[in-house]
Amino acid sequence: MPQIYTGRDCGKIIEPLLQKAKKRIWVATPYISEEYASLLALKAREGVEVRVLTVDLSENRKAIAQLRSGARQQVMQQRSVPLLIIAVLTLVLSIVSTLFETVFRGLLVIPLYVFKAMCELLLLIRYWYAWIGVTVATVVVMIVTNSISVESALNIHTFLAIVVLIAMCIAEIIRRKHVVEELRVDLRVVPKSKFVHSKILIVDDIGIIGSANLTKAGLWHNIETIAIFSGEEIKKVEEAFNNVWKAV
Repeated sequence: MPQIYTGRDCGKIIEPLLQKAKKRIWVATPYISEEYASLLALKAREGVEVRVLTVDLSENRKAIAQLRSGARQQVMQQRSVPLLIIAVLTLVLSIVSTLFETVFRGLLVIPLYVFKAMCELLLLIRYWYAWIGVTVATVVVMIVTNSISVESALNIHTFLAIVVLIAMCIAEIIRRKHVVEELRVDLRVVPKSKFVHSKILIVDDIGIIGSANLTKAGLWHNIETIAIFSGEEIKKVEEAFNNVWKAV
């Protein structure tokens, strides 16, 4: 049998469960506050499976934005892809121009200069600290060799800038992909016309069904009643949640 609790402080039961979640947090609630949405996003970063079903209400807009933060990370990841393409293309053009200088030198000289300048500029704008590192490395090479010309130094600087830009873009794409995966929240926002009034919470192996929304008022101010399920009874709560999830 489930445990029944009624009071103005359901949060003393629910908040610790959310904070200590290790495996999953499934939430169905018509109202969710920004504070608890931030907590769910944080748990998603920690690798907890987070599923949220809520309603598209003005009161929920900030919370929904928090839960959709992974989408912004995805956009940031995609910005690195064009930079990587430009840098790789520049490197390929440089290699082709060097290997087949007599054949392609005249055809590639202008686009190659343009692409090299773009790589230098992109590295300076996007990864200025790496550009400074490339500059320092080039100066060190000039000092050590003591015979390198300014033109050769510029070529070395550009080559290093291209290689570093490629490396930085690849590293950022990998890192951003990892962040997106960590931040992924399985979010369903239903329109107000299809209002979902169910309040269901599953945290790891504990299920809660009741009247409390995932808001400060619902957990700490209003008189609410919740039923707490565990053990084999959790399957009933999972079934109820999945029925609501599929219904919308």
